[in-house]
Order: sequence, then C-alpha cells, then structure tokens
Amino acid sequence: MNTSGDGLTDHPLGDEVLKYLIRNPDAQDTARGIAEWWVAGARNSHRRFAEVEAALDELVRKNFVIARSSKDGRTHYRLNPEQKQAIRAGLAKARNARKRRDQ
Repeated sequence: MNTSGDGLTDHPLGDEVLKYLIRNPDAQDTARGIAEWWVAGARNSHRRFAEVEAALDELVRKNFVIARSSKDGRTHYRLNPEQKQAIRAGLAKARNARKRRDQ
C-alpha cells in the first residue's frame, strides 16, 4: 500500500501503471504483460506479479482502467479515456506533493 498518501491510488504500482498509460494511451495488455513490460522490476517475480494484480484491481474499481475479457479467457486492461484528464491532474498533484515533502 502507498503509505505516504502522495499517490493517486492506494497502491504504489497503480500510479506506475497510470503513468505508463498516460504516456501510451493506446496500450493494453494482460496483467502478466503489464507486470513483465510496463512495471519496473516486476519481471520474473511472482510476488511483484501479485502486487500488479492488486494494483489493477484498484484501478478498475476506481474506473481509471477498463478490464475486458477476451475469447481465450484472459483479461486485458487499458486506459479509461474518460478519466484521462483526472488521471493527469491527480498524478501532477501527487508529484507536487512529493516535491514539497522532499524539500
């Protein structure tokens, strides 16, 4: 959990996923793909994969990310375009809060 309270989400990896999606708004992938390619340090770590899944669950609950099941049963995640401005504003606010705290 994000104990500093500076993030847009409660989970620190949630903000990392959102930053990736803001930079790559057409990106979509499974939880495994997100863990392997989008999140720094997540590759080859079962614990980290579970953290990515928890972050994705929160992002879907908060309506920042859309989850869709494919025909093969896997779930793909992508940015909710209706939340793009709110996400940008929230990430900027979190970044500014961290800067003030670190000064």
